[in-house]
Amino acid sequence: AESNVYFATGPIAGFFGYIADPGDFNFAGLPHRLWMLSNRLGPVGLGATPGASCMHVATGRENARRPFIAWPPAGPFPYDATLAETTGWSIQSDTINFQGATVAVTRDGEGMPVDVRVLQAQYGAAHGIAFIPQGWAPAPGEAYDVRVIGATEVVRYTVEFLDCGGE
Repeated sequence: AESNVYFATGPIAGFFGYIADPGDFNFAGLPHRLWMLSNRLGPVGLGATPGASCMHVATGRENARRPFIAWPPAGPFPYDATLAETTGWSIQSDTINFQGATVAVTRDGEGMPVDVRVLQAQYGAAHGIAFIPQGWAPAPGEAYDVRVIGATEVVRYTVEFLDCGGE
């Protein structure tokens, strides 16, 4: 596979489609999201029609050398771009193996339940883990601490959701 394809109107909707990565097949590995956020992404080709978008990704030759990449990422993040209600949050890495890992998400020290799944290794990252909030949703103005233990390295970061006034 060398391309991400999404049937939506225009390239912006396509971008969010790749990140959301809906569908039963994609749920197991989030392949489009992993490519979009890959350490090896670049160069890419983008194209769109009124009904679809395409992103050529397989020729990636870069190496950002980041230990992990999270969605949503650490730091301030626009609430309207979370997409947590579809396929959840994710962390991917080329060096950190998440097999057997657990994820803890806390807000102001309170545990927030998540459903965790290890992603199938493929495409944009050697390892990945995804987690979906259970019974809660991120809120603008709130900060969430994420901690992954039991992986080959502890991963810890904080996401602060901002209200950017989007509709």
